[in-house]
Amino acid sequence: MCISFQAALPVPPLGDVSSRRGLASLGAITFALVSIHGLRPQALAAQAPGVHPNPRYLDAPAPPAFTIAVSARPVAAPFRLAALARAAFGSESDSDAVLLGNIKAVALLPSGDVVVLDDVKSELRIFGPTGVPKQRLGRAGRGPGEFFNPLSLAVDTEGRLYVSDLAHTIQVFAPSPAGYRYLRTIQIEISANAMCFLDTLLVVQGARFGQDTILHVYDRSGRVLRSFGALYRSPNQLLNYQFGAGSIACDAQRGLVLYAPGGAIGEVRAYRTDGALAWRTAVTGYRVKRIEDYRGGVRVSGAQGVHSVHAFVLLPGRGLLVQVAFRTEEAVRNQIPFTTLHSFLLDPATGRPLPLGTALPPIFAASGGEAVLAFNDPVPRFEVRGLQGP
Repeated sequence: MCISFQAALPVPPLGDVSSRRGLASLGAITFALVSIHGLRPQALAAQAPGVHPNPRYLDAPAPPAFTIAVSARPVAAPFRLAALARAAFGSESDSDAVLLGNIKAVALLPSGDVVVLDDVKSELRIFGPTGVPKQRLGRAGRGPGEFFNPLSLAVDTEGRLYVSDLAHTIQVFAPSPAGYRYLRTIQIEISANAMCFLDTLLVVQGARFGQDTILHVYDRSGRVLRSFGALYRSPNQLLNYQFGAGSIACDAQRGLVLYAPGGAIGEVRAYRTDGALAWRTAVTGYRVKRIEDYRGGVRVSGAQGVHSVHAFVLLPGRGLLVQVAFRTEEAVRNQIPFTTLHSFLLDPATGRPLPLGTALPPIFAASGGEAVLAFNDPVPRFEVRGLQGP
């Protein structure tokens, strides 16, 4: 079954939830082609010329269950946010010593505490139920409990915190009567762009350069159990690698891994843990840069702005919230997180989408009837608000 909605839905750049997360946009793809793994674009694009993104290279194992346009007409949201925040932190009057550097990821704990991964200061910050700072964990480095360019955050069923970084490590912190403490380091073979837990299984989105699979299931010791999923299969291996980077969420109720690439390709997919595709929903009308690779190098052109996934969160009992941002060329140059933010609510069981328009603020996490709103402009800050309505 395929339906199409008509309404407006803009998005920011390549797979990011903040101005400093990953690539700022497809406009920055030339920098990425040069910098990732220290390889030059000439070496990467020598196999065959091509234009990207290109539908013929999309790994699409089944037709979309639904198709929704970025211009889809919004409908009323089946929930609303409480007018008053239960907790809040961050203001322009805060000192540099207190202020967050950048909100990379957020988790809301059953205790009411808020955990923030700060990728600029390379640390975890824990805030109490009213937003009062409680604890700092980690620092920049490659040792136990340290982070080398932190990438993602996950919380297991026992309240342990998992932080991945660019050095292919996951640092684990466990709760104790005196607060969280470093527990152990898990070494994996990839950089985990995103992580979530399905009961005791750790699901990771990431890939090795030249590797097709983009989703991986580990046990808690770091042993890989299976790998599956692919998005883009072109002669340019670096673009395949970059286009596959994205967001995931774990739906424990249905045993599904929900995935969306960060930019360039508008899609949301659901996989079962055995790797079988449950559904695919296509998002059409993404504005992206045209990337041409040829034997002499790479050329980037076109698009007066770009779209990308900004936030990707399961709202308990309501659905999968996908927030897509649009950034003008000026916003990209000035590192503004987004110009316009459009929200969609998908049914996790089927992928059926509802376009919610532009009224919702960015939501980075949700749990137990509450949501965490996170902003990085003009300063990093968050609020915890109740989710009301059916």
